[in-house]
Amino acid sequence: PASALGPLSVAAAAGLHITFSHDDFTASIGGSQLCLQTEAAGLARKGIDHLHLFPTVPWPTLRPGADATPLGVVWNGRTLGHFAVGDIARALAARPARAGARATVAVHSLLGHEIGETLDLLAAAGVRRGLFWLHDFAGLCAGYHLMRDEARDCGAPPAGSAACRICIFGPGRDLHLSAHRRLFEALDLTLVAPSQAALDTWSAAPDAPTPSAVRVHPHARLVPTGRVAEAGEGSLTVAFLGMPSAYKGWPVFTDLAHRFRDDPRYRFVRLGSAAAPGAPADHIDVSVTADRPHAMREALEAARVDVAILWSLCRETFSFGAYEAAAAGAAILTGPDSGNVAAFTRAGGHGLVLPDEATLFAQFESGAVRHLSRASRRPEICEIAYSGMSVDLLEALS
Repeated sequence: PASALGPLSVAAAAGLHITFSHDDFTASIGGSQLCLQTEAAGLARKGIDHLHLFPTVPWPTLRPGADATPLGVVWNGRTLGHFAVGDIARALAARPARAGARATVAVHSLLGHEIGETLDLLAAAGVRRGLFWLHDFAGLCAGYHLMRDEARDCGAPPAGSAACRICIFGPGRDLHLSAHRRLFEALDLTLVAPSQAALDTWSAAPDAPTPSAVRVHPHARLVPTGRVAEAGEGSLTVAFLGMPSAYKGWPVFTDLAHRFRDDPRYRFVRLGSAAAPGAPADHIDVSVTADRPHAMREALEAARVDVAILWSLCRETFSFGAYEAAAAGAAILTGPDSGNVAAFTRAGGHGLVLPDEATLFAQFESGAVRHLSRASRRPEICEIAYSGMSVDLLEALS
């Protein structure tokens, strides 16, 4: 019932921060969810009310029109339920104005949201300023990985071009571009990119909406510990991290593991929250949560992983996996289309950016990849210091 939204009508002295994403960050595991969990914890420490809104029905794109679909509501870390947009707007409009309190927004994803409803909700809360996070490229296309037909990098060609029209995402691109332009025109939004590589991709797109300001704010940084990684014995341990999806390079890893499954030079492992069929690789159960943000780094170090295959086919805007691998002493092998994975690997000397899959397989066939072993490199173990996400940037909005 709408009465469950009563807490939204009670104004906190420190203000209100509204976030939008594609799901309930308190119940899901992933990179953007970790960002929101970190953001929520920082808001709680500052005494700022946090309202998170997500679509009740998962949707692969923005919703094309207003309908009766309710939104999920998380209030200060507690999921209240699912409510009609009008009821949420009325609860927000009932909040009394308090001197010194401010209302801000951080858009982490609009997938599943309808732009008119989004702007109505922010207007009811008195929100005019905020942040737009570049976790992916949904602001440029319905194909938010910028992969033509989900097969290869496209680089966001001009809307309506031949390269755009032949793609399965072409018909939905106008909706995403027009909706995000409307968002940036209605609000004073700073575009926040977690890497320079992500910002460069956005800036190079000829149809990109224009934000009020832009800045790069990485989700994390490596902090050296002075401790040298312990070397493994025998076979080179080669790992795949996280979700076994095609665009993350899972088929490349499985092909590699199958080809060299009986080669004593190599051992293949997969670290993730659930076992994945299809690869002759040992499974190591790992779940990264707000309570255990360093679980992947710790598991990589404990397994003495030598090499992490991060063969992403799309332009990663950040990649926690790359930071976790490097921090744990694993060398990264990645391809040229992996966005910030390639940029991070090159800049920090964290491994190799190879030109293609044939070169990757040749590294294993010849045994050249073995020079990336922990014993050969003697890498330094690092801690990962996470940023406060949007909380770090709220002062700049006032």
